[in-house]
Formats: sequence, C-alpha cells, structure tokens
Amino acid sequence: MDTLPRLLIQNQNNLERLRMRMRYCDRSLAEIDNDFSRLYGPLAREWERCHDELASLREDVREDVLNTAQFLLELRAFTVLASQRKRITKRFTEATIAMIDLSNEALVCQSDMLKEADERISLHRDYSEQLKLMESVDETH
Repeated sequence: MDTLPRLLIQNQNNLERLRMRMRYCDRSLAEIDNDFSRLYGPLAREWERCHDELASLREDVREDVLNTAQFLLELRAFTVLASQRKRITKRFTEATIAMIDLSNEALVCQSDMLKEADERISLHRDYSEQLKLMESVDETH
C-alpha cells in the first residue's frame, strides 16, 4: 500500500509541472498581446503566427492539466479509501494492483505530455528570439 502515496505524489508533481508550462504560455501570450509594436509593427504577421502557435500549445497543455487533475482526484480518493480500509479482500487487492498499474501508465503519459510541451516551448522561444532579433535590426535602420 505504500506504493499508492508515492504514485500520488509523483502524479501531483507532474500536474504542477504541467501547470508551470501553462503559466509560461499565459505570460508569453500576454506579452505579445500587450506589445503594440508586435500587434501592429512590421513583423505583426509573424508575431500573430507566433501567438497562434502559443495559443494552440496553451490549449493542449490546458487539456493535459484537466485530464491529469481529474485522474489525480480519483487516485487521491482511492488512496484515502485504501488507507482507511480495515479488511483487505482479494477483490480490493486486485483493484489496488489495477490502480497502481493505471497510475504508472499515467506517469508515462504525463512524461510524454511534458516532453511534447517542452519541445514546443523551446521552438516558441527560438522563434520569438529570432523575431526580437529581427525587430532590433529593423529599429537600427
């Protein structure tokens, strides 16, 4: 039974990591939305593309956060139930093994989600840095 609390903590940590990626998207979107030169400047079309890709990433990460949070609620409820159970039946033991397997699969999925989000964030950072460089070159001429 000590496996369930450990899995609960690992799933919670991944949820927080996903939330950090969503906050990054929110901050970056606000940065673009609040910069007049990016909205209407010579590179407005490129910034709009950057914004759209970031908004798409944010939506994907939001779905990942919601799905992970829902699973975490169910895992937490099962973990509490398991810790309060006085008599462990064969059926409950089978359910516990199934929940442990499901939790391990969820960790793999969350790892994939985080990896994909990190790759897309890296691409966004590279692209936005290129746009900032182009803006700085444009301002000097």
